[in-house]
Amino acid sequence: MDNNRVMLVVPFLPKLVLVMSIPLYLGYLIKHLLIPEGAFFAVAYGWAVISVVVVPVLCAVEGWFVARAWTGGRPLRSYALRWHAIGLAIGIGAILAVLAVR
Repeated sequence: MDNNRVMLVVPFLPKLVLVMSIPLYLGYLIKHLLIPEGAFFAVAYGWAVISVVVVPVLCAVEGWFVARAWTGGRPLRSYALRWHAIGLAIGIGAILAVLAVR
């Protein structure tokens, strides 16, 4: 599969979890001001504040998709299920990173 087709086939929700988790993984750098001040810091800090609220909600939705597929409620293709499980793992890792930095 070429790269363009892969990006179209991957479900949107895992991509959103990945994008919203980035500032949470950078939480240590943001908390200890290792990211330079200025516009980049303001964007990273604002993005992190929004992500702290959004990522747990997205993880709950991802968990619902994975649980529903595993219990047989609505079968997902194994390819989509794999991406939803990866998105859930990334989101849980980001939440644990926030808790570790606190």
